[in-house]
Amino acid sequence: MSSAHANLLTLKWNEQGEFRHQGQIKAGGILEVCGKLPNGLRIDWDFKSDQALEANIHFHLGKKVKLPVKLAAKSEWKDRFETKLAQDYCWMWSNRSDQVAEISLSLTQVGSESGVDKAVLIKR
Repeated sequence: MSSAHANLLTLKWNEQGEFRHQGQIKAGGILEVCGKLPNGLRIDWDFKSDQALEANIHFHLGKKVKLPVKLAAKSEWKDRFETKLAQDYCWMWSNRSDQVAEISLSLTQVGSESGVDKAVLIKR
């Protein structure tokens, strides 16, 4: 896949501990959202698309790619992910169709019962 079909976004949290994005993924392309996260951070994440997309959460350990989450083609998904290592994590969506895919996605840090725990709110 050429870099012309790849779209890389840096994970930047807002004041509420959320990251949201709406956009397109080219036919045969990918969208990747990456950022450094601490151990034990819980994140609610979801997406909706007009095309079925493959999705994963991955990180690199040396030359190995670890995939704690890997989804077959879905047009929407909602889940919670907890980091097990302080690491650079990436959420990635792949559009295997021959049409542009519209996508809306959200990642939200899960904090204490009263809301996001400001002690773990990560800003980059």
